[in-house]
Amino acid sequence: ASLHAAPPTFSHDVAPILYQHCVSCHHATDIAPMSLITYQEVKPWAAAIKEAVILRKMPPWKADP
Repeated sequence: ASLHAAPPTFSHDVAPILYQHCVSCHHATDIAPMSLITYQEVKPWAAAIKEAVILRKMPPWKADP
């Protein structure tokens, strides 16, 4: 058995977090400036998402963290 974990994937590791904590606002018809539903939508924003979460700018106060 290998001691190395499989690398994370969007559909298995990232999307569930976004769907639970971000997509309620981050979809095409809501208040957030960008949709975060698909890999293609998320990829250009990956660095900004990481920074916003680390700095605790997102999710905002009204969101369920």
